[in-house]
Amino acid sequence: MSLAVIKEDRFDFLLQGKEVQLTRETVFSEPVSHTIDLGLPAGASKVSLWLDDKSVSISNPLTLQEVSKIKLVYSTKDFLDQNDFFVNMNTLETIKHLHVSLTLAEGYELKLPVKEDLGSGSVYPKPSAVTSDGQKIKINWDREEFKPEDEFSILVVFKEKMTGWLWIGVIAALVILLGIVLVWRRHPKKVQEKHMHETSSEKHEEPKKEIDISEHLKEEENQVIQILKNKEGSCEQGTIRFIGNFSKAKLSRILSELEARNVVYKEIKGNKNLIHLKKGH
Repeated sequence: MSLAVIKEDRFDFLLQGKEVQLTRETVFSEPVSHTIDLGLPAGASKVSLWLDDKSVSISNPLTLQEVSKIKLVYSTKDFLDQNDFFVNMNTLETIKHLHVSLTLAEGYELKLPVKEDLGSGSVYPKPSAVTSDGQKIKINWDREEFKPEDEFSILVVFKEKMTGWLWIGVIAALVILLGIVLVWRRHPKKVQEKHMHETSSEKHEEPKKEIDISEHLKEEENQVIQILKNKEGSCEQGTIRFIGNFSKAKLSRILSELEARNVVYKEIKGNKNLIHLKKGH
């Protein structure tokens, strides 16, 4: 949405349900007349557009005629990778002031809490401010004089809060476990004999051996595999790059080598690359 001097660019993300709503407001230093690309992801829904506070129909690319302000709102799953929120900020022209915020709606919380110094194992990079009203959490980042050569990626690891039904499920599981313990105490001999019989029958089955190739891989290749294991076997390529602090070229080379060894495979989903760890690794 660039191609002009931008006085302020605001990206306000709201995580709710299973998707993210983005409200972007771009204010130009002076009225512009350009044809621009709105940068809408393939699966964007609930799209609304305002030019100088007037609602207009969506067209992409969009032709501007003496426009000073653009507001774009849409919903997408494009910024989500399981329980990770990830976005890479970039620009074609200098942005005088860049503001990015992420609001976690009620029902979500950070995987690890934010400390007094705003440090957290769930928020990267360190935010400018974090606020909460007891239900929602809002995280803010601000950058001045954000230039095309600057790189700014955001990763937030979140989780769903324990609801009343989840607590009921946990309590029910504990009650069942307690019942099993009581039965075992009352009839320990029968339970042990049954267990010994099942164990002896299982001995005839050859256990499946897991393939351990870690000793044959380079350090950075093992690092990528460990990230995938921590993400339950699959992860967006951009998230791997951010967590591992890899350059684009280096990560691309590592993934190509792992694909050649049949360790991982790549799935192209929209404008994202999902990396999957193959079974047995």
